[in-house]
Amino acid sequence: MSRTVDLGEITQGAIKAAAQNASVVSKSLVFNVTACPASTKSVGIEFGYTADPINTQYLANTGTGAGVLLGITDNTDALVPNDGTVNATDLDTTAGTATVNAKVQAYRTAPTDADIVAGDVSSSATVTISQN
Repeated sequence: MSRTVDLGEITQGAIKAAAQNASVVSKSLVFNVTACPASTKSVGIEFGYTADPINTQYLANTGTGAGVLLGITDNTDALVPNDGTVNATDLDTTAGTATVNAKVQAYRTAPTDADIVAGDVSSSATVTISQN
């Protein structure tokens, strides 16, 4: 499975208006899991990624922009660490379905406005379905 999440154009004005480590923009990332066995106790999505070497709670940027990094959060905006899991909150063992709600968010990481550089911000993560 491959999915691209486009956060759209993020203006320098929006980045400058945000505090350091504040989310600038967010987009829902929903996984509908089916065919769960009736014996399933929990379902989640594990996110594996290369962390930024300085701001390790965020994904490393492979784009040309600077001062903004991407983070994966659960539905309550708690950051998911590398190899962390977001669990489904609505596992239905009768129907064999579960929905995992996560988000991709862009965070201002620049300590000063001068550290913001226009360009693309791009990151990737590997997702793994975990069932117990």
